[in-house]
Amino acid sequence: IVLVEGHPAELEALRFVFRRDARVHIHKRDSLEALPALVPPAEKRGLVLVDPSYEVKSEYEAVPRAVSAALKRWPGGIFAVWYPILPDARHEALLDGLLAAGQEMLTAELSGPARDQGLIGTGLAVLNPPWRFAELLAEAGDEAAKLLFGAAGRHVVKTEGAAA
Repeated sequence: IVLVEGHPAELEALRFVFRRDARVHIHKRDSLEALPALVPPAEKRGLVLVDPSYEVKSEYEAVPRAVSAALKRWPGGIFAVWYPILPDARHEALLDGLLAAGQEMLTAELSGPARDQGLIGTGLAVLNPPWRFAELLAEAGDEAAKLLFGAAGRHVVKTEGAAA
């Protein structure tokens, strides 16, 4: 496992948790800069989870660029990108940018009752999803929506792109 973290407190927490596991490598660096540099790994298949804070609005544009660059270096990799769903729908530009990478992309979004402000849902975009992943994620997401929000919960899975 290769973990990349820029926040000092989180970095120390990761180092503490994995201090005795030589299989885990932890880097203190900008994750979007590190992403294309750290792929491909020796393994032919694997998963990269991209989980930025999105506190800096430019990350909505920087994430698709970094993932696209990494996909060019490792076209067989599975890339999962977490994103918040906010009332201003800025995640839509992020998804358009990821889809432009030319790979199959599955999106799964989980939301509860509508609010006027703040986080209204959460999403995961998966490029090069594994076989049957959409089916399994749909089942798990439906259950999560019920547990978190009851009858008002909503979970949507959609596949689009190259192999869709």
